[in-house]
Amino acid sequence: MDSPGVSTTAAAPCTRRMVLGAALITLSVTLLRLFLELEKAPAWLASREAGGGAALIGIAWLPLFFGPYFTHRLRTGTESTWTLLKRLLKKLALYGWSARIPVVVITFLAIAFGWETHFNNFGPDSAGMALWKKVAATLVGQLIFWSLVYTPVVGGVAGLLFHLATRNRAASAAVSASAPR
Repeated sequence: MDSPGVSTTAAAPCTRRMVLGAALITLSVTLLRLFLELEKAPAWLASREAGGGAALIGIAWLPLFFGPYFTHRLRTGTESTWTLLKRLLKKLALYGWSARIPVVVITFLAIAFGWETHFNNFGPDSAGMALWKKVAATLVGQLIFWSLVYTPVVGGVAGLLFHLATRNRAASAAVSASAPR
């Protein structure tokens, strides 16, 4: 039997563990993609074109999965949708950085060693592109656009849609978990 005034809803998960788990999965996909590109895998699987060429193996689609997953893990059933969304966007930004910092490192290595990968392919004019422009494009693209815009927006929309589709079930579960037995 519960003590008066003590909530039985589960505490929100540790952000570090949640984001670290997602980041490790993302790092695995990134390294797999790099390996496949270096081994000249088919373009539909791991394209070496600038931007990645919409290949099957890549990390751009992962916010569609991690947005709903983070929402599920963060939701307590008592907060407003807006409060949950703010918490979710913060976690997605942290995840975005943890996902994209390894991409920056791999890109710099690919530039330094002249690998033929999408990581260091900046388009048709990339051969004549100054090194500082490649570095700037990498930092701005990965640490600002992909980390702070794309990942929170795509993951946030996916998480919000998941929340809206499942909030009645989550609220019912939270109520039944806190009901005295």
